[in-house]
Amino acid sequence: MKYFTNKLWQQLNDENNDIRIEAEKQWNDNANLYSKVYNEVKSKLPKKFIIIYEKEHGFHDWQIKNINIIQSDTKTKTINIEIAITNSSKSYIISYKKIKIVKIGYQYDNLIERGFDDWGYSEFLPFDDESISNEILFASGVSIFICFKKIYIKRLK
Repeated sequence: MKYFTNKLWQQLNDENNDIRIEAEKQWNDNANLYSKVYNEVKSKLPKKFIIIYEKEHGFHDWQIKNINIIQSDTKTKTINIEIAITNSSKSYIISYKKIKIVKIGYQYDNLIERGFDDWGYSEFLPFDDESISNEILFASGVSIFICFKKIYIKRLK
């Protein structure tokens, strides 16, 4: 994460008031910087996705139900990823198509004790002329980074 780092998120919840105040200032500065980048990137994302993503506040506090990595074409070895998410009353599948890079960062102890935990924050950033990256930071400190060409969303019944 470039703007909403795990370290900064932890500092927002620090016991030391001075650390929290400084972190909040930095968080607000970063939010303003990210807002400009996001407004440029979102024009490259499907309108349906943006409407749901913004209405659901970036899926903050949602949970992952499952993640599927799919090799869709045995000739070209195209990789797609589907992430099923829920907030208990609604569920969606986010489909990332034509993946260039995927990374899952975690510390073993956190994942065993907490799993992914709540979806915290995510950033959409330009990656290259054809692709966008989406990095998601979870409350446990786990992060997922996906560089993709296309993204779709579908509501589950």
